[in-house]
Amino acid sequence: YGTQRRRIDLANTGGLVKLDLRTTSSIFSMVAGPQLGGSTGAISPYAAALGGFSVFWTESSVEGSNNENSPFASTTNSSDAVLAYGGAAGLAVRVSNGSRPIRLDVGARYLRHDEASYLNKQRVQEAFENDREPIPIRGRADFVTYYLGVNVVLY
Repeated sequence: YGTQRRRIDLANTGGLVKLDLRTTSSIFSMVAGPQLGGSTGAISPYAAALGGFSVFWTESSVEGSNNENSPFASTTNSSDAVLAYGGAAGLAVRVSNGSRPIRLDVGARYLRHDEASYLNKQRVQEAFENDREPIPIRGRADFVTYYLGVNVVLY
């Protein structure tokens, strides 16, 4: 959900050797649940209840300025796994009804996370500016994901 990159000096080089410090915050969610569909016509609305879990983590790595994406040191600054629950709603729009029906799927998914521990851009910036370990936020971490996809029946 966020990436920060800054140029830093390698210690004891008088600023002659520069490094890239990259901090990346990520979320992985695994949810499932029942889905209720509407009509089987050209446009089918649907809604789903969701339950599962999400993992939040933030990592920082250092790489040479000529070695992009080849870090030589990294640290996990924060990580947490929490229960997730919410819902989804959308529309499946039929664009082809041949031997392999094709539908466009457009919708939104809301996930709620109670008592998650995570870092945001501000907390990472404060840690960098004050030369200390970042202090994670503890609380709700809710988000909405919008999606557009294509469904093809293969059987």
